[in-house]
Amino acid sequence: MHLQFWQFIHQKALGFIYGPFSSNFLLRFWFGCHLATPLGWVVCATEIGAVALIFLAETKKKKSYLNSVKQWVKFDDLFVVDPVGTAGGLAVFWRNKLQVKTILFTSFTIELLLADSEGKKDWWCICTYASTDDKVREQQWDVLERRKQIWGDCWALMGDLNDITSNGEKWGGRVRTEASFEKFNSFISRNSLVDIGFEGVPWTWCNNWDNEGEIKERLDRVMGTRQWCDNFGKVKCTHIETEASDHCALILDTTPVAKQRKRRFMFDKRWLMQEGVRDVVREAWDRDQQGSRLYKVQCKIKQVRVNLLNWSRTLNMNAKQNIEQIKREIKEMRESSSSDSRGRIAGLKRQLVEAYKREEIFWSQKARVKWLTEGDKNTSFFHASVMSRRR
Repeated sequence: MHLQFWQFIHQKALGFIYGPFSSNFLLRFWFGCHLATPLGWVVCATEIGAVALIFLAETKKKKSYLNSVKQWVKFDDLFVVDPVGTAGGLAVFWRNKLQVKTILFTSFTIELLLADSEGKKDWWCICTYASTDDKVREQQWDVLERRKQIWGDCWALMGDLNDITSNGEKWGGRVRTEASFEKFNSFISRNSLVDIGFEGVPWTWCNNWDNEGEIKERLDRVMGTRQWCDNFGKVKCTHIETEASDHCALILDTTPVAKQRKRRFMFDKRWLMQEGVRDVVREAWDRDQQGSRLYKVQCKIKQVRVNLLNWSRTLNMNAKQNIEQIKREIKEMRESSSSDSRGRIAGLKRQLVEAYKREEIFWSQKARVKWLTEGDKNTSFFHASVMSRRR
């Protein structure tokens, strides 16, 4: 029986998952499997245990069966839109920790008013499964446009919308006429909806045919009002391919955790002005490595990179601080009455020249531009160039 429940959840994949419970909610959407096969990527029970809300579409099941599913996956609440005969049907499961303030529905939507945990404005989550029939779908756009009076200015529409905005969202098959996109694009424009984009493969549905018969389209998406997009400025949607389904899974994170990227290695030209740099490189390159010739070379390059970074941490490479320090020492020597102040000042000036050279090298390399004139002092130009790149 448990296997049947898992297969049912995986088959009716037009849905989203909301969780986990922390200071920042993670909103995940899972859309689109219409095949009688399970989706293996969500079989792990620990994955289900981490989420707060699941939306399923085209369930084709009554509430009695869905109650059994709810109990098995250990969710607290359930809302069901019963199918008409053996077609359609929608369901939402959620845990008590998620505050669902209001639930409304139609035959093709479940509309949830969600309370935001971070003090932002409450917002409506409109889970949608649009018709594959063009005329019916146009009528559904009209229904949504009328219902937005209830939702206010902060809502997001998400799900299988069964349409595309241009031929750029279609791969294979016959090219559609531009006129065929007008209804959907007009609906998006009239309601000032913003498509949040995606990461991953560009399509969300594939007919799974071979060779020239294959067709792929971006039928599933997430769009929000300007107010919603302002509230969730870092929102991210990812398309996840699923082997057993004709639709991708869509994962939407409203507060994604920024991935810590490894810093790209950059050879600092100022190292060439330091004593001992040749010894550091030679020691790393001469270290024995095991494997093929090419693999040995790769390992040696990597070892050189590691040794240089470790060695550079022992150096005082902050040219700006060095320059200020040397200027202070020169000023102190000039104000002193020491007999050897002239000689010491001359030595400090030579150090100051070297410090300026290191600063020029640093900013020229950071700006990734060539010298304008050999020996010209363009530090301010290079600094401005780097700052403009960052903006």
